[in-house]
Amino acid sequence: MPTLKQAFQDKRVINAVRAFPPGEFGSEDFTIQVRKFIDVTLEFDEAREVIKRHSLTKEELAFLYSMLVRVLMPNPYIKAGANMLAASLPFYEPFRLEAILSAIEADLRNRNESEAERREVITEHATIGANAAWQSHTAARGAAKIPPPITGSGGCGSILIIALLPLGRLIAELF
Repeated sequence: MPTLKQAFQDKRVINAVRAFPPGEFGSEDFTIQVRKFIDVTLEFDEAREVIKRHSLTKEELAFLYSMLVRVLMPNPYIKAGANMLAASLPFYEPFRLEAILSAIEADLRNRNESEAERREVITEHATIGANAAWQSHTAARGAAKIPPPITGSGGCGSILIIALLPLGRLIAELF
């Protein structure tokens, strides 16, 4: 079960994914939000204990999370009450995190420890883990609806205009 902080951070990552330009993956905001998600996860005792038992760095955990999202694009969402990212699931459920980190570590024991090879192994296991989580949740709960992209139109600017409209009318009446 996710902590409240993890759930809120998951929503921030979802918003960063929704803001990707069509056909593209990644942004500075996405990278920041993923790193924050990992930091919040490390506050969760059970997840932190699982992570401590394995050799992945925080940067590699962030890369794992990013790849869990990337392999499921354009629909990295699962139904769990509301939409959530399938990438978050292993970080919410320590037994899933243990399984994926153990598999990554086992593969890394048999390879050169270069950064490129480590990322290749992480990507391979992210693909397996993401597809398994997405398929099992989709089979059980149905496909999650893809939220519309964030385009930058409307939002705060529209609210500001609507809020200031009566003030403009008042000024027009005075002059």
